[in-house]
Amino acid sequence: NSVAEFINLGRMVMYLPLYINNNRLIPAALPFKITEKGYIQYIEPEDQTETVALTRKYHMHRRKSNWLKCLVGGKFQGANRSDFSDAQTLGIIKNTPSEHGSELKTGTGRNFRYFRFVFSPDELKLTYDGDGASIAEIECLSASGNKLTGQPMGSEGRKYNPYTPDLCFDDNPLTFFEDARYGQVNKFVGMAFERPVSIHKIRYIPRNDLNTIQAGDTYELLYWNNQQFVSLGKKTATDTLVVFNNVPKGAMLWLHNLSGGKEERIFTWENNRQVWW
Repeated sequence: NSVAEFINLGRMVMYLPLYINNNRLIPAALPFKITEKGYIQYIEPEDQTETVALTRKYHMHRRKSNWLKCLVGGKFQGANRSDFSDAQTLGIIKNTPSEHGSELKTGTGRNFRYFRFVFSPDELKLTYDGDGASIAEIECLSASGNKLTGQPMGSEGRKYNPYTPDLCFDDNPLTFFEDARYGQVNKFVGMAFERPVSIHKIRYIPRNDLNTIQAGDTYELLYWNNQQFVSLGKKTATDTLVVFNNVPKGAMLWLHNLSGGKEERIFTWENNRQVWW
């Protein structure tokens, strides 16, 4: 009788009613979300438009947030003894770092034979979601800007053999070193140089998913209208965010990276931020 009933639907979830016709899924109504209090709120683009500044194409959940937080309190050290008994601290990560990477100057003119990043014991306080202490990239630079190279080294106890120290120095932010020893401290990754060198600057990138806006990548923003996604245009990012104008208010949106990657998720723009569904 033109009525369908669905029970036990989750709240704070976006839904799209569909029906099947000739083995094709056809939208049957507007998308809607069920609010925290259990009300249905239909998602329909308005005539009024706005400007949106987007920073990601996929949401940041707790597990991935821990990839950044596990570096807080960690120390970069230089030494001339392999056991780091004469270690000198070159820098400390005091705040949650950016997914795009950070750099710091060491402020020392000494030469070192060995270098490492030591994870803070506080990383053990993070809620365990299956990952250990990890970092994607570390780069040491001389005063002239040259990249310093050597033999990668790291602590034992990695979860899987592929997550080895060399992956922290391979110029690929999607690979990473990991030490997943549960309840253990003294986790580190570093490098042994052929001879003592002066480290002028350190660059590092946390383990991440590259779902942030990447400069040089081309993005297309789409919105749901009249039973389909409609393009609002394409833009090549020049910074860590991409801005689209004339976006219909109240619309369900989807940011597609035309340059690569698979993880993408619908969202709405509410109170000047992306709300993921």
